[in-house]
Amino acid sequence: VLRLLLELEPVLRQQDILRNVDSVEAIVDQFLLFARGASGEPPSDCDLAAFLAEVVAPYESCAVSLVLAAPQSLRGDAIFPIRPSSLRRAICNLIENALEYGAPPVTVSLRFASGGYVIAVADAGSGIPESQRAAALRPFTRLDTSRLSQGHCGLGLAIAQRIAEVHGGSLTLGQGPSGGLDAVLHLPANFAG
Repeated sequence: VLRLLLELEPVLRQQDILRNVDSVEAIVDQFLLFARGASGEPPSDCDLAAFLAEVVAPYESCAVSLVLAAPQSLRGDAIFPIRPSSLRRAICNLIENALEYGAPPVTVSLRFASGGYVIAVADAGSGIPESQRAAALRPFTRLDTSRLSQGHCGLGLAIAQRIAEVHGGSLTLGQGPSGGLDAVLHLPANFAG
């Protein structure tokens, strides 16, 4: 309906209105992702290393790279029951946050530690102060309020956190090796899907 009304507007206003419609669509899409979580998607066994390589590939031109731990530390070639579309969304959210709010290079890593798999997305930006990390994980929280009108609604990290929880794990935020943000998905090895 909005796009139809857009056609009736003078050409000079069409681009402004179209940007607003796109922003609203992006916010609604983010809200629906958050509301749905991973419900309805069945888990399937997946090689996490191959899965991450596929997720990272479209971002390689943006200085995003994948680093895998020594193969012997990835038990069973990191076969793990995941909900692929959901976990892809979580990792893409973390990569896109790193590119938009952090700075390249962005590193996505996979290792086996503390009884589970650890997927970390680290950037070389200024990070998030420790005092604001818990707030950054809350739904609809915007640390950078200047981006409110650009299709951002503060759900990216909350979606990633919810998807980690659906996989029996968690999302933590810390300081990365380059001083930027280190967003870490912890997935327990005993997760049954």
